[in-house]
Amino acid sequence: PSGEMCVPLPVGDSACAESLRDLKRTLEGGCLFVIGRGRCSGVRDPAKVPGDVSDKACELVFDELVQIIGFEMQAQAMGLKTDATASGACWHPSCVKPARHDGPCVDGF
Repeated sequence: PSGEMCVPLPVGDSACAESLRDLKRTLEGGCLFVIGRGRCSGVRDPAKVPGDVSDKACELVFDELVQIIGFEMQAQAMGLKTDATASGACWHPSCVKPARHDGPCVDGF
């Protein structure tokens, strides 16, 4: 399928809060992916508390998404290839290994 869908931006605090809660629920379901450099990275719920849609939990989810998108933009700007995390220093923000470890990065995905 292809096409366009026009969605109005949320206006007001309650509409923004509802959008963040929707984002949190989407991540809980494992349904959000960032696609770039010919690969797909899943975005996980950092809070790992199903059903928690508090302001703090929603902010954590948004920050996680911003970090993943920022990583992908940085990787593209640096000219990293698709296998950059599999052959050399890891730059993935969700990786649980020590920063910039060598070798395959499977923990960050």
